Amino acid sequence: MQVDMLLVHPPYHRRRGSGIVFPLGLGYLTSVARDAGFSIDVLDLAAAVPSLNASDLEKASTILARALEANPPRLAIGMGPLTTSAARSLRPLIDVCRRVCPGVPIVCGGPLTSIPGQDWLFFDELKVDATVVGDGEIALIDLLGCLDLGKSASSCPGVRTRGRDDVAPRVDSLDDLPDPDRKYLEDPNGAYRLSLRRSVTEGPFATIMASRGCPHRCDYCLSGTISAGSYRRRTVNSIVAEMQRLQDRGGVAHCAFYDDCFFPSGKTLTAEIAEFAREIDHAEVAMTWQMEMRPDVASCLTSESLALLEAAGCRQINLGIETARASHGDALGKATDPTRIAEACRLIAGSSDISLSATFILGGPGETLSTADQTIEYSLTLGLAFAHFYPLELYPGTKLWESINADRPPRWWYEAVTSDSRVWGELLYESLELAEGTLLDLVKQGYHRFYEREEWQDQARRRFGTRFASIERDLRNLMDDRFRFEEW
Repeated sequence: MQVDMLLVHPPYHRRRGSGIVFPLGLGYLTSVARDAGFSIDVLDLAAAVPSLNASDLEKASTILARALEANPPRLAIGMGPLTTSAARSLRPLIDVCRRVCPGVPIVCGGPLTSIPGQDWLFFDELKVDATVVGDGEIALIDLLGCLDLGKSASSCPGVRTRGRDDVAPRVDSLDDLPDPDRKYLEDPNGAYRLSLRRSVTEGPFATIMASRGCPHRCDYCLSGTISAGSYRRRTVNSIVAEMQRLQDRGGVAHCAFYDDCFFPSGKTLTAEIAEFAREIDHAEVAMTWQMEMRPDVASCLTSESLALLEAAGCRQINLGIETARASHGDALGKATDPTRIAEACRLIAGSSDISLSATFILGGPGETLSTADQTIEYSLTLGLAFAHFYPLELYPGTKLWESINADRPPRWWYEAVTSDSRVWGELLYESLELAEGTLLDLVKQGYHRFYEREEWQDQARRRFGTRFASIERDLRNLMDDRFRFEEW
């Protein structure tokens, strides 16, 4: 049966140890469209191919062409959610859409379309018909309604077209959204999985969104930049009710919250944990779950609040610690207190049920070989079940990007990530002492030093039991080639 719209999730260069998670945003769009009487299919090319090298891009283009030929959408083709890491795939995929379905409008959405000053990419370079800035649920229904009446995308009030840049629809009450479509739960091929550091349990899982945007504005991160003033959270009742529905449908035993910070403030942390735990108990939700947490918020945890989290089913806390130095945190626009964070980590790590993972950034303003080594050493002292090390990546639209690239033309980043030397799709913060090769070597050193310790291996054997052997095997591959450069 012909659908009204095909949503295409473009591929990106997948790192070793990373997960393959169906985008919740596309699930929400599918549900909202269905409730409005429109039909949508999703083609997840990111799950179909693992990189942006020539052979995988050709494979992705072939898959897309066959899907469009077999079932051409009636009204539109959507492309997203778009990020800078997927930029290399956009031109070949859009060319396929035009060749197979000439005249069908192409609409792009996601974080990349919401970065100020990127209209040149979509309307001049890629020549798409419209983009969505802000919440896609409102724009999608506006767009499909206009197209269904035979009007053009430029007549739709909810989307951005060439010359019109003041459109940013917003869903004020996230509680009013329907549950996202989760067809991936019925995927017989098992294509979706959590990342290695999030794989705290085995069996079927679901991802959940409890908020949109981020109330914090770290200089290196895009989340707070594009969502400034629009951070919204669902009520606890709404979140737990969705967990209950997932539990009742059978098969889902674990939920991963993908919010940038599930509990946004240390000042209200104790009260919010108590409220969430009470609602979990009242709804008789028995599944386990994990969340992301800022380290300054985690520093406000107490033994009592941690016990409530355990009783409520929390099995992992993922922290973005980033650095061992307060001065480096200040340079990144993320205030940090390494001593308090270390105390919080030891408190969490002492829990029998909750495992702790953390990310660390190597590189950035004022970073040297010596200070990067301090961060790696710091990671070894925190009792972490998993640690991930990253070179500092630069994203257009962030304060850090503007501080060093303000004089470059707007298209510079696109030309850089689509060049043959940037198949992995990322731009790094480099200095004379820490150029790209040195940064990537530091990342490799960090992994080896963290995971080859007898202390970590003994702890992991106790925590993961029979799963330890497979985790250790996956980590060996990750340590040797985290970014899969050997496959270029």
